Parts: sequence; structure tokens; C-alpha cells
Amino acid sequence: MRLIGVLVPLPGRVDVDSQLLSYLDATAQRLLDEGCAAYRRFDLARNPALATGNDTIVFPWRGDRILNTLTAWLTRAGVPAVRDGVAFTVPQCTPAQLRAVLQQLILEDDIPAEDIAAALPDTTVEKHDVHLGKPLRTRGYAAGHSTWQGLVPH
Repeated sequence: MRLIGVLVPLPGRVDVDSQLLSYLDATAQRLLDEGCAAYRRFDLARNPALATGNDTIVFPWRGDRILNTLTAWLTRAGVPAVRDGVAFTVPQCTPAQLRAVLQQLILEDDIPAEDIAAALPDTTVEKHDVHLGKPLRTRGYAAGHSTWQGLVPH
């Protein structure tokens, strides 16, 4: 089974040459250089899961909707995944353990998106979401902030 771009690399990754971006000011150039160096140092193009202490940080490189779906899916399964910018962190979990959990979840991929979103502690995203009841807010989150497309093979 494959889980696209989560714990396996996607083909065709492009390594950024930070020197090609001449429009950046000095601070932005320095930050980009540091980011590119870290990307290469941790070999994130080939291995998007990074073990740090007892935790695993995953860089799926797939966008917000995929990240939202993954964190909701893992949370529903009892794995406390936490979104952190372009990545998510799974505390007290090695990359091998996370891979096993994700492979098991693939077998259960018929779970409705609303059931997965309901497992999240907070589905408030937009400023007026606080005025919605939890059922409607959960439906809205499942429809607008998560996706299965490109996440699980069918």
C-alpha cells in the first residue's frame, strides 16, 4: 500500500536553488538559505518523516487540506497529531510506528469525513464559525478543510 507523500517521497521533487531568487532582501535570502540547507541536511526530499527525540515530525508537502485531513484522521485513531505549519508532529511515536498506524488506517478508509472531523477538538476556522453549532461546524470543516483526494489510493 502507498500513502502518497506522507511517509514516502513523491516523485519529481525539485530542490530549490535559493540563489535563483534575486528579488529577496538580505534577511529573506538568509532565511531561505537556512531552510534549503536544512531541507538537504535532513534529506526531506526522500524521507519526509523526521525523528526528533521520541517524536516524529512529518513534512507531507501536500498542502493544508491534506495536512488537516491527516491530523484529523490520526486524532480520531487515538494518535495525537498536531499541525505545525507545513508539517505535523506526532508525540511519543517513531516514524516506523507512525507508518504502521497509517497503513492500518488505509484499510479503514471508508470512514466518512464528518466522522473524522468530529474527532477534532476544534473545527473553528473562519471568524464566524464560532456562531455555528458543532454539527454544522463539523460538516463545514469536513467539506471545506479536508480532502481524501491524493491521500489514499482507491
